[in-house]
Amino acid sequence: MDPSSGTLIGALRAALNRRGEVPLPVDAFDLGGLPSHLRPYFEVVDADGQLRAEGPDLDELVELLRDEARAAVTTAAHPIEKHGLTEWSFGELPGHVLVGEGPTAAKAYPTLGDEGDSVSIRLVASTDERDRGMWEGTRRLLALLLVRPERILRPLLDPRTTLAIGRGLGLEEGDWMDDCLRLALDTLLHRAGGPPTDATGFDRIVGIAEDSLAEIVDGIGRDSIRLGQAVVDLRGRLDRLTAPAFLEVVAGVRDHLTEVGSDGWLRGLGDRRVSDLVRYVEAMGIRLDRYPEDQARDARSEAVVDALRDELDRARRVAPRSAALLDVRWMIEEFRVSLHAQALGTRGKVSEQRIRKAIEAALR
Repeated sequence: MDPSSGTLIGALRAALNRRGEVPLPVDAFDLGGLPSHLRPYFEVVDADGQLRAEGPDLDELVELLRDEARAAVTTAAHPIEKHGLTEWSFGELPGHVLVGEGPTAAKAYPTLGDEGDSVSIRLVASTDERDRGMWEGTRRLLALLLVRPERILRPLLDPRTTLAIGRGLGLEEGDWMDDCLRLALDTLLHRAGGPPTDATGFDRIVGIAEDSLAEIVDGIGRDSIRLGQAVVDLRGRLDRLTAPAFLEVVAGVRDHLTEVGSDGWLRGLGDRRVSDLVRYVEAMGIRLDRYPEDQARDARSEAVVDALRDELDRARRVAPRSAALLDVRWMIEEFRVSLHAQALGTRGKVSEQRIRKAIEAALR
């Protein structure tokens, strides 16, 4: 067993699965089911051996100490910190700095902070916070420097499209434009390989944006209108399907539609395209078309999906911060398209086996 290959439980489970014939499920090692005297108990000590924290829940201890570190870092003044920035005028951000002096000095991570009409440089206590701040702060700087979305998006609006945005996406006109720009800048940062750390890297992204941002915003705007109209059409169809034979599938599609849009239709997409969401909604409609022909097939397909979602939920309880498990959610959506609307195509190859392997890999 390689203890450095992931979590202790994940490494142990992988080692046992290599030896056994029956694979262990992701929640086979449920520590909550053990008597209290058999559960691990953790103590955290500092460099001098002094006890800093203790308890049976490692995640709670991590959060407690992270909060302490965050408080220590954010209350300590450092010359690198700045406010009111509207352009990249501060050179290169170092990977970390030391806060305090001598043996009590703590490592802190410079990052950007989105302050709405400007950007700050601040210190945070973890690399996760640093990476998130760099993304959000770079996106804000780009938004301040580049063209506003109104000039690009307003020509797309008329009574029909405004209705699709309002009723389908639940957005006012201004919020829709802001979300389109936000998603366009996220797309741009993904294409550029992520946020920069110096002025040269930022200028390179600005150059890319000047060449392509208007096209990206326009594409997202048009796709989001298509999405809103598809949602409106599907909801209307669901409202009209009142026959008893359709009650189960209508409830299932309603739940599915709510789940896909639960984070906000244009939020939480990562590098997913809005056109993917259009395809997912269209696939729900095709599922309704095919349902009368073979209700048993529909039930079998959804049973497989439910099993995969249950496995994903169990995996999230084991590794709640896993970015790879977030990707699995979208794999399941693609899998649903392959089951109910294969003619629409999927983004990449997807199958039940591939999804299970992705969950396994995320837990190693």
